[in-house]
Amino acid sequence: MRDDESAAYKTVRGLSRGLLLLKLLNKFDGGATPGLLAEFSGLHRTTVRRLLETLQEEGFVRRSRSDDSFRLTINVRQLSDGFRDEHWISALATPLLGELLRIDDRVEALGALAEKRLAGGDGGFAQAFVSCSILYCVGSMTVMGSVEAGINGDNSILYAKAVLDFVASLAFGAGLGAGVMASSVCVLITEGGLTLLSSALSPYLTERVVGEMSAVGGVLLLGLSINLLGLRQERMRVANMLPAVFLPIAYVPLYDLISELI
Repeated sequence: MRDDESAAYKTVRGLSRGLLLLKLLNKFDGGATPGLLAEFSGLHRTTVRRLLETLQEEGFVRRSRSDDSFRLTINVRQLSDGFRDEHWISALATPLLGELLRIDDRVEALGALAEKRLAGGDGGFAQAFVSCSILYCVGSMTVMGSVEAGINGDNSILYAKAVLDFVASLAFGAGLGAGVMASSVCVLITEGGLTLLSSALSPYLTERVVGEMSAVGGVLLLGLSINLLGLRQERMRVANMLPAVFLPIAYVPLYDLISELI
């Protein structure tokens, strides 16, 4: 398939225009008339009026009958309810930590060493080892299962994950080779380490921290999927982002402390 045929879907122009008006209204503290918005947005006044009436119907803007101006309502805050201010800490710190520690390079080197010892130079061994190691080690079941095992002694999630990993390994092994089996060493080290760490840090692993760790793991799985599907010409260095899984242990309590002081 040609590149132009596999391009992303076209953007929705009406949505883009509506978001533009919301941004402009956010700048005009005292509200703005359709004429003023049309002037700053470059849109036709009739188009602006229709967009404003739609936003008003959805509850995001209100109209002042005294001067025909429009203002944002408190409902616009709902658009950011799912975003927490502390997320930017992980977004900034994780790639920097990963690059400094060169995790991706070290994992690949470990895969290359295992390839040399076990696979006699099979070119796909290291890539299968790295991909499956990350795939099996950063998911939400890994985090939740290890935490439950470490804090409550409940291994049921890890047992269920082991069954799922086994089934997945049969499929991956057929396509990627022996490197899939070698990744079990990383799974043992990661899950065992997380379980011991959870037991030691149980007072700090609140439900919110565990949820953040699982969410970060899910995002890393998206990056790994992009690598496995070959959607990018240059492979994403997902392993360098692994420290992000553990950052919530530090930044969530720190954020709460700073919020209380402010």
